Amino acid sequence: MHGMRGHSSCCRFTLRSNSKGFDAYYALFYGVSGLLLEGGRQFKRHSGVRTVFNRDFVRTGRIEKRYGDLYNQLFDDRQAGDYVALTEFDAQYVQEKIEA
Repeated sequence: MHGMRGHSSCCRFTLRSNSKGFDAYYALFYGVSGLLLEGGRQFKRHSGVRTVFNRDFVRTGRIEKRYGDLYNQLFDDRQAGDYVALTEFDAQYVQEKIEA
């Protein structure tokens, strides 16, 4: 895979603004996991995927920084949605992340 060009379709999904699973994050997580798997890397933890993606793809310029920033923001949102009581995501906020 050569960057994320042509792979934005993995980020298309049914919008559920108050979903604890936060679909946008999982779309990117599985896309990034596939990218890393092509290089022979598998991880058991989401934080491992995030760390290596940022280190090997974003910081080296293989992936644009804005995609790294988006992934990191969605990672943090997913953490809040899964582990912080009563976290809700506004539909407009989620839509902005999808369109980023």
